[in-house]
Amino acid sequence: MTTDTSAELQTSVESPAAWTRRLTVVVPPARVARVRERVVRTLAQRLRLPGFRPGHVPARLVEQRFGSAVDQEVQERLLQETYREALAREGLEPIAPAEIERWEVGEQGVTFVARFDVRPTPEIARVHGFTVTRPKLEVTDTDVAQALESLREDLATYGPLPAAERPAVGDVVTVEIRRGDEAPQRVRFPLGEGRAWPDLEDAVRTLAPGEEADFELRDPSQPERVERVHLRLVEGQRRELPSLDDAFAQRLGLDSLESLRQRVRADLEAAAARRADEAVHEALLQWILDAHRFDVPPSLVERTLDLMLGDSRAEEASDEAWAQQQQLREALRPQAEAAVRRRIVLERIADQYGLHATAEQVGERVTEIARRLGRPAADVRRRMERSGDLERLEWEITEANVFAFLVERNTVVPEGAASE
Repeated sequence: MTTDTSAELQTSVESPAAWTRRLTVVVPPARVARVRERVVRTLAQRLRLPGFRPGHVPARLVEQRFGSAVDQEVQERLLQETYREALAREGLEPIAPAEIERWEVGEQGVTFVARFDVRPTPEIARVHGFTVTRPKLEVTDTDVAQALESLREDLATYGPLPAAERPAVGDVVTVEIRRGDEAPQRVRFPLGEGRAWPDLEDAVRTLAPGEEADFELRDPSQPERVERVHLRLVEGQRRELPSLDDAFAQRLGLDSLESLRQRVRADLEAAAARRADEAVHEALLQWILDAHRFDVPPSLVERTLDLMLGDSRAEEASDEAWAQQQQLREALRPQAEAAVRRRIVLERIADQYGLHATAEQVGERVTEIARRLGRPAADVRRRMERSGDLERLEWEITEANVFAFLVERNTVVPEGAASE
């Protein structure tokens, strides 16, 4: 046990798990008394009681009438002051809020035990000597054609249906629905995307714009429920795809269709190269993960699960919903543990080999982002700091540095090279 007479604290540390610490802190009676005296004095100055001038309520009366509130405030202040002090003395840096396992008040003062996780620091001893295959991802003419077709769909326009023609799948319709004596309700939706009841879509496809009729519609969620409604097709619009020609390419800033094809192919090849790089990176990382087994801090796993599930742990959820959420949480736990282990290994490699993002690297990327946005770099940096985007950018650069380091120190074989 370490004793520091100037700080008046006694502290000791246990390690119940690899990255978990249990910190015991003993606060001497004299220090507890001083904190309690400050709390009572502050409360007395705020109280307004009949028969006493403001700020002159006796401490004894404060203790008698507000003892439990004083106890709570003393506990909070002692924790606030002595927990940080004890952490600094023991050189500990928690990565999550502590759980106070024990709080005791006795003749020896106050004793409390705080349990928390610390940043994992496993030694990554082997980062070289691995061989991985770089996949060969070819871009075919079919890939280019599909990409061009997607561009056509992105630039599609909608025009009215030809006269007396009924709508078909892919058309967008505006329908007026009237139930009994209720006021008509107008809705707009595309046919064939499952946004409306199947019976409603089937009924609409029997009408030309301006036509109306009565129909019986079955609720797919309650097949026994049938509604009788009056439908009027107000409007139908059909998607019109632009021709794939030089004029289309010029709309996208290129001089000809052939130039557009070349640009699309280059973009697809660049994307394929990035996917191949990612496959190499993940294969190398998996080798390292397999070579270094270690436990991960539970608090990091829980935090990762919270991020994966968003706000699905809402307290107002029903018992059934809560049970389902817990099942989903447990189903995702292996994935969360793998994500935590991956992050720890990358961080440790960056620590051991000095691969964290440098100020210069971050500055260059911020300047590049600011240039694209047409805004001053200082303004962009402040916005990114507030939103947390700067921290994410720093990690993105660090991760890239680590993977570049790993590629240099291991063997990457192009797919098919071994058989040639």
